[in-house]
Amino acid sequence: MGYDSSITLPKKTKLKDVKKFLSLLKYQELDKDYFFYNDNNSEEYFTGVTLTIEKDKTKNLELHLRTTVWTTVADTEYTNLTLSEVSQRFGGYYRTENGKNKPYKFVGIERRNSEAGCFTVFMTFRNNMVKPNVFCQHLEMQLEENPLTELWIINENHPVSIGMNISIPFLVSVFEEYFRSIFIVLLKWSDNKKEILKSLRINTEDLADVSNGISSIEKVASRNISFQNISSINSAFDKISKNIKFIHLLKSKDHQKEYFEKINKLIEFRHQIIHNNSTNPFYDIKEFKNDIDLVFDICELFYDRLIEINNWNNEKY
Repeated sequence: MGYDSSITLPKKTKLKDVKKFLSLLKYQELDKDYFFYNDNNSEEYFTGVTLTIEKDKTKNLELHLRTTVWTTVADTEYTNLTLSEVSQRFGGYYRTENGKNKPYKFVGIERRNSEAGCFTVFMTFRNNMVKPNVFCQHLEMQLEENPLTELWIINENHPVSIGMNISIPFLVSVFEEYFRSIFIVLLKWSDNKKEILKSLRINTEDLADVSNGISSIEKVASRNISFQNISSINSAFDKISKNIKFIHLLKSKDHQKEYFEKINKLIEFRHQIIHNNSTNPFYDIKEFKNDIDLVFDICELFYDRLIEINNWNNEKY
């Protein structure tokens, strides 16, 4: 399911000229005559735009564009831009589901700037959390046939115990990348951007990446911050807005869930696995499920906080 459109070009059009123009529009050729556009420095784009070049029955060049049903307003606008610019440049015409030379009208919630970026970060996070949840379900089935024991020497080499333990670094990395990506988006649109950048030590290699278009200043700035440390996360977002109050949020929401204590414990667990090659043979499936839920709940809680203080649209699913 998605949105399909096409551009038909005159017979005289040369393939190399079309490809050159697509490169100006910042499309990347991933395979022969297959292109993709997604602005890596802007989280406003979610699905990106795919484009293939073919020849129709009359040997005219045809460009076929596609976005998925999860397209954002930025994805839709860039599709329209491509349709318009390419057809005007080479004298052809385009066709969408709306008709000949009729652009798309975005259907959905129109989010812009930091609201759009944070929404797509949350969507990506949700997709990333599918893997540990599916894996957990698989481990539960394995435990029905081969349960854990009370002996550490047996559990330490039990496939389920190994699977749960080595999943912790992945779980924490999803958590880390979520907050890093949110920070990048908020910094891009922050009124405090100049002051924040001044306070960070950005090395010359990173600045060269920015100059060469490999990265953005917001991304290289995020490399100077540890997003595996709750205090560091709190400090980083405090510079963006005094209203976020990450640690206060963790401590004040539903005291019985102990978000602050449990996420710190999970991060420390990850550090023990990575740095000390130390696993917990008595870590069980219930704890694993709870930790998966913990990461999801905290990240959703944080997104809800951003929605609240910025008065964004609260539709998340």
